[in-house]
Amino acid sequence: MTDAFDNPAFWNRAYAGASLDVGPAPAVAVHPLLAEDLAGRPPGTGLELACGEGRPAIALARAGWRMTAVDFSTVAIGRGRRIADVLGVRVDWVVADVTAYAPEPQLDVVLVGYLHLPPDALDAVLARAAGALAPGGSVLVVGWDRTSASGPTHRYDAPALAARIAAAVPELEIRRVDTVPRPGDPTAYDAVVHLSRSAAP
Repeated sequence: MTDAFDNPAFWNRAYAGASLDVGPAPAVAVHPLLAEDLAGRPPGTGLELACGEGRPAIALARAGWRMTAVDFSTVAIGRGRRIADVLGVRVDWVVADVTAYAPEPQLDVVLVGYLHLPPDALDAVLARAAGALAPGGSVLVVGWDRTSASGPTHRYDAPALAARIAAAVPELEIRRVDTVPRPGDPTAYDAVVHLSRSAAP
């Protein structure tokens, strides 16, 4: 896998060539760490960046969250709309390059899944997202870890990524930094960085 990952045409072809099972109950879910973080919290406003089909955003919308999902692949966004329609939930879908997207303020949660960019570009995306967090809001970043046997050129090193985010947005608290095996693929590992903004006193 190469930096074709940064190209919307690559993703349009990839999604167009993949089957889509939309019925009667498409599978949607959020990362277990996020589910743990949100347990017991009332639904709020969330954003999924580089969402692809936006299944985590759809899962949160089913739970009452007001979700926006952003991706530069028109095909992926179209597939996400179909899934959301089947499940009868509303998500605000946005076709945009996340490196230029300005999030709305007062977000309660931001999800960033498998967004692999050069470090400076990724830091800028995450800094904008973190800057839009409301007090008590969370950011969850998940992606290919550098220890995986293959993957995009710009893979994550979880501790280094967490340190860069913390330096760029020092008001965020690091809650978890980890490397975890990806289910079903013994050669792949995911880097996970979970941060939050302190709640208002």
